[in-house]
Amino acid sequence: MLDAVNSFKNPRFLIKLLELVFAAVATALIASAYFYASPSKLQVIYGTIIGYVIIQCLVVTARLINQKMHKVLELMVSVSGAVMFVAAGAFLFEALSNKPNQSGLVIGAGIMSIFNGVVYLIDTFLIIKYDS
Repeated sequence: MLDAVNSFKNPRFLIKLLELVFAAVATALIASAYFYASPSKLQVIYGTIIGYVIIQCLVVTARLINQKMHKVLELMVSVSGAVMFVAAGAFLFEALSNKPNQSGLVIGAGIMSIFNGVVYLIDTFLIIKYDS
């Protein structure tokens, strides 16, 4: 059953929502930015950001309808999200250092990716501490 009111009172749900918002903002920023990176780095950047938007949509929807995910699955998503978003942010900043006159959108996407990696790391600690 849909339980949106109680979901928005839950800090874990708000963290999941924040992860989704940061990924969506990073997607919007890189959608119109032009930057150069190697094809493998571009795959990491786009794959991480777009992939985690899809994953977080599913996780937020599951939380809204009161369906809990298994702790191990949540830990896998959060730990890999932390690593992948920090890597994507680092690749975006590396692309910026190769051509310093690139768009501010690349800087914004890099910052949002690093922030999202930190939020995923915080989420990992919350999963370990509060999920039984």
